[in-house]
Order: sequence, then structure tokens, then C-alpha cells
Amino acid sequence: MKVIVDLHAPPASQNGFEHSGSRDGFQEWGASHIPQTVAVIEFLAQRYANRPSLGGIQLMNEPFAPAVTFDDLGNYYRAGYEAVRKYSSSAYVILSSRLAAADDRELLPLAYALSHSVAIDVHYYNLFSDYFSNLSPKDNIDFIYDKRAKALQEVTPAGGPLSFLENGRVNGQLKTQRRKTIKGLGRLRWRFTGRPRLDGLTGLTNARRITGVSSG
Repeated sequence: MKVIVDLHAPPASQNGFEHSGSRDGFQEWGASHIPQTVAVIEFLAQRYANRPSLGGIQLMNEPFAPAVTFDDLGNYYRAGYEAVRKYSSSAYVILSSRLAAADDRELLPLAYALSHSVAIDVHYYNLFSDYFSNLSPKDNIDFIYDKRAKALQEVTPAGGPLSFLENGRVNGQLKTQRRKTIKGLGRLRWRFTGRPRLDGLTGLTNARRITGVSSG
């Protein structure tokens, strides 16, 4: 088993949610907090680098745009990457994309520049938008297989950094397991084996008809 250590609550909160350490919705993480946050990453890397179960370290969970700026996040990710590499040359360094960013691909140039063993973490929610409220189960499934699949392909270009997809939820009607192009932290590509069939009685389905195939 491989473990990913994920920093959810850096100093001053990166998104204002309770799981980021915020108690009243404040979100103040920025340039002045980078040194302290990097120190936390360095502590974690030093502590766990020699553990065979360490698969990777995620530098931050769900930074929220625009309060977390692209420039501040990029500066932090570069410094955090170097902190991990002081102690491990093989552990994946995972960069979480910004929630509400205009383009999920904005981290690709940075990920390419960071040499090796880098992945981009994207979170696609169908739960917190009114757009999905009146969609049927079939419409929700079609959205995943058409729109979400295309979006994931765009952030996982051939020969580029890996992507890690979490939290795929469909409005309480359909829950999908985590999809990732990292399995055991090896390179995978996803092959869609066809649209799932709807259950005629409930209208729901098991959407786990995606198989991971190693690309070597």
C-alpha cells in the first residue's frame, strides 16, 4: 500500500472551509505564509521519506481562486517541490489545482518544469452547483462520460505529468469511486469500456465501468 500525505490546513487557510483549519470562513493564505508552509512540507518529507509506503506528498489541498493567486501558488509549489526533493528523489509531488480557476490546465507549464514525479490533482464536483439539480441520473452519467472525461484528458496530455482525480460526486444520485491516473503511483491511462446501463427499476447505475490499463 502507498500513502499520500496531503496538507489540508496550512497557516491562515487556503480556501476558508472547515477542513482547511478555518473556523469562521476566513481565507488569508498568501505570499507571507509561504516560508512557514514550506517548513511544514520539509518536516513531513524528512519524517517520512525513508518509509517504503510513502507514495507522495500533496503540497496543499484545494486552494481557492482568486484569493490564492496563481503567482503565490506557483512560488509555493516550486519551493515545496525542492523541499521534498531534499529527502526523496522518487516520491510524487502532487500539485492541487485551484478551485474556481478559469483553466484547470494552468498548472501544466509548472508541472513540466519541475523535472520528474509530479502530478496535478483536480477536483470535479457535481454536488455544489444548481446546474445538476434537475438533471436525471442518465444526464448526470452522460456529463461524466462526455464533459468530465474530456476535461481529465486535457489535464493529462500524452507524455506529460500525471493527474489525480478526487471527489467525483453526482448530486446525491450517483457516487463514483475515485478515478486516478495514478495507481500504486505508477503511470496509467484510463480506458472507458462503454456507458453504463441504467437500472430499469431505480434509474441508477454503478458507474465503475472504467478500467485502468498500465501504459508501461
